[in-house]
Amino acid sequence: MLRFPEEAIQRRAAELLGEPTTPEEILEKLRKYEAVTETSGDAERGKEVFSEATCADCHKLGEVGQEVATDLRTLVDKSPATLLVALVDPNRAVEDKYIEYTTVTSDGLMLTGMLAEETGNSIRLVDVNGESHVIRRRDIEE
Repeated sequence: MLRFPEEAIQRRAAELLGEPTTPEEILEKLRKYEAVTETSGDAERGKEVFSEATCADCHKLGEVGQEVATDLRTLVDKSPATLLVALVDPNRAVEDKYIEYTTVTSDGLMLTGMLAEETGNSIRLVDVNGESHVIRRRDIEE
């Protein structure tokens, strides 16, 4: 919404969402939570946090969440420090297949999601709810 073509919508989105996080704020958060990397985990509390936070919008853990982004079971070889950076600054390193795209159609509909499929006539975006949206190329304004 911060990049929507209409300025009024951009302004309203900025009011509601605030300004994007600055690198200094991210560094502050990393310093604040650095001690967590030295503690042992609590799987039950982790499940609660996963459900309460926005993690489940894109990731699935057991029966909770959506299978949109990286399968978290593949992260078992990552260090606690690496996982902390991924949690606090998830956009620092994003594989191309997980980049979020925003499409505005000729009738003004804005759709956001990962590019799941692309053909000569259409694209298919998968949103954070796991819903698939096929958009004909001739209907894409932006």
